This record gives sequence, structure tokens and C-alpha cells, in this order.
Amino acid sequence: MHERRARTLLDLAATQPRRVVERAYDQAEVLEILDMREFDDVLARAGGHRGAGVLRSIVAEHVAASTLTRTELEEAFLAICRKVGLPRAEVNAWIPIEPLGYEADFLWRERGLIVEVDGRNVHATRRAFEHDRRRDQQLMLAGFRVVRFTWRQVEREPRAVATTMRALVAQPAAALSSSRRRSASSSGVDGAVVSTNSVSASMNASGSSACGKCPARSKITN
Repeated sequence: MHERRARTLLDLAATQPRRVVERAYDQAEVLEILDMREFDDVLARAGGHRGAGVLRSIVAEHVAASTLTRTELEEAFLAICRKVGLPRAEVNAWIPIEPLGYEADFLWRERGLIVEVDGRNVHATRRAFEHDRRRDQQLMLAGFRVVRFTWRQVEREPRAVATTMRALVAQPAAALSSSRRRSASSSGVDGAVVSTNSVSASMNASGSSACGKCPARSKITN
């Protein structure tokens, strides 16, 4: 069964663009149906198969499930980033900021940069709009830069988006908040875990809610 799946990906690599194969590879990892021993065996017997080179490259270079996009808008943004050679981003990445935690569309962790791509209905309600802004504020207070692109920008102005992203990625990471540094040193999670105690205090002082009623694991609304 696993060999048949590996063979299917091999055949797919012979006829489809590399990104199509990567997405199938990511999905197989999420579904826990990847068996790398079978992949190695199929590739060892592939000989001059047209898809062998592409699949070998993906297995060697691509981190399975690392670029599993959920929408066509996310896929379009990822394509823009790849086209201009930006460093690889984490896609739909979990940021465990205590006590809530957020999932960001795209994360350049070392640069402290988060990008959200907003679909057409992202601001369907005032509550959703304000909730997103509170989250952005918490992340920014924790030391992240949060940038949002609209669906219109991604779909109709890809060159402008690419220019903006090149500039953002080239900028040094924002200074980490002291709470983020403390959490990073104590947790050993490369600066990813952030205490929001100072965030909540700062936001409450300015009259904003820290969104204490939000669910324990929340997605930044797209």
C-alpha cells in the first residue's frame, strides 16, 4: 500500500509542476501515510523515470508538511515568495504565546516576521475585525512584526507584494520583549514561547482587552 502511494507520487512528479508534488507530499505526511523506506525503495528502482529527479529533490530538500497551505490565497502568496527567492517561511505555524497561542499564516521565526493573508470575507463582522487587531497587538508587543496583505493585493498586485516582502525580510528582527527572552531561555524553544502577562498589562493600561475569553488555541482570522 505504501509502495503504491510512493509510486503515485513518482508518476505525479513526471507530469506535474514541482509544487503540485510538494503539496501531495505534505498531505501524505499529515495523513501519516508516508513510509520513507518505501520511498527509498521506489526511487532506487526508478531508473530513468521522468519523475525520479524531482521526487528525489523533494525528499532530500523539502520538510514534509512544512508548506501545507489551506487556501488558494495562501498558495498564491507562497508562490510570490518563492518566485523572488525569499527565505523559506513556516506555513500555518503555531506560536505558543501563553495563555492563548496563535496560528500564523506565514512565519519567518528568526526574523520575528508574521504575514497574514486576508480573504475577501475576513472583516465580515466588526467583532472579527477588532479581534484580529487585538491579536496583532499582542504579537507585536511580544516582539513580532505583523503584516497583512489583502486578497486583492496578492491576486492583482503580486509585484508590489514581492517588493514589500523583500524589504521586510531584509530588515533585522524587531527587538524581542524581555518576557520573550526570559521564556526562550527557560523553555529552550528558540524564543517561540512568550508570556503575555506583560502584554495583558500593557493592553489593559491602554484600555484594550487582552482577549481573555478567546479559546485556548485560536487562528488569526483569514
